[in-house]
Parts: sequence; C-alpha cells; structure tokens
Amino acid sequence: MFAGGEYRGAAMEAHTVALLGKTPAWSTVYDFYGDIEPYTKQLRALEKYVGDKPKQPEGHFLLGFLYMIGGHHDAAKGEFLAALKLTPRDRVRPIAQVARRRGAGRNAKQLAEMPPLPGVNRPAELPKPPEPHLMPAK
Repeated sequence: MFAGGEYRGAAMEAHTVALLGKTPAWSTVYDFYGDIEPYTKQLRALEKYVGDKPKQPEGHFLLGFLYMIGGHHDAAKGEFLAALKLTPRDRVRPIAQVARRRGAGRNAKQLAEMPPLPGVNRPAELPKPPEPHLMPAK
C-alpha cells in the first residue's frame, strides 16, 4: 500500500504492527526492496503528501513509522506528535515513547544480527536508510 500511495491503508497496517511492538528492522525493509532507490522515491512521495496534506493524520503516522525504522527517531517523534494532535484519542502514544527510547545502538545491533531473507543477495555493507527531508512549514 505504501508503494502504491495508499497511505491510509498503509498507516492502518503500520499502526497494527507498531501496537504489537514489532517494528521491522531497516535490514528487513532493505531486503524486501533489494535496492535503496525505489524505497527512497516512495518515501519522498510520502513526504510530499504530508507536506501537501498536513491535516491528514495517516500521512504523519506512516512517515513517523518509516522514520523510526530508519533510525531517525527525532523526525519520527515529530511526525507521531503531529498525528496525535490530529487524532488525540489514538493509541499511538506508546509508539511515540518507543521512538524516544530506541537508540541508534539498538538499531545497529539489529542490523548486525538480522539474517538476509532467503534468496536475497544483500551487499556486504547495508546502505543507510534515506535521511528525512526537511519540509517547509505551512
């Protein structure tokens, strides 16, 4: 859904995954794509969506979820807080707390320990997740 621009459905799925406390590691996401370029292009499209439609909570939540997977916890926290302001009764508060607690060391350990998916030729050094783009305030 994320790849197809169906952000509401993708956010609902991500919300369920996050509530279960099972956010995927960057290595798992990379293995799914096998190349950083398509993922980066899709992430930039989501960032544009959020910039164009800042009152849509699903965009903020999904962006926060993806930033958290990429280890960009400050950016993730900002997006989760934006989603909370738009949907104050949502149960994403625990997820925002996870974003604050998860450190780069934990993500690095996950990356080192995560085996590649079967049939995936992972490069010797995994590319870093794309950096968040700063979006102009509206």
